[in-house]
Amino acid sequence: MAALDVGLPAEAVRHFTKILEARRGVLPHPFAAAFQAGGRPADAIADCNRSLSLDPTYIPVLRARADLLQSVGAVANCLRDLDHLKLLQGGVRY
Repeated sequence: MAALDVGLPAEAVRHFTKILEARRGVLPHPFAAAFQAGGRPADAIADCNRSLSLDPTYIPVLRARADLLQSVGAVANCLRDLDHLKLLQGGVRY
């Protein structure tokens, strides 16, 4: 995360890749933040999709994907994710 914090998203992706290769089965959500910081929203959304395919109830990733979808103008898909979040969190309003 330090590389991402100092504005080096490509370096962050390399670090996350090494970590995930060593720890199979871990949700790859940190990639999304690095891709987003690097101006690659489509890759960030794809990363969220991979994470959610492993655990569709993972709230941090679902929220991140909703934000990303909104940023690229995919409002209907964003609203679908927000509805899912609302169900998972017992009706909490956003």
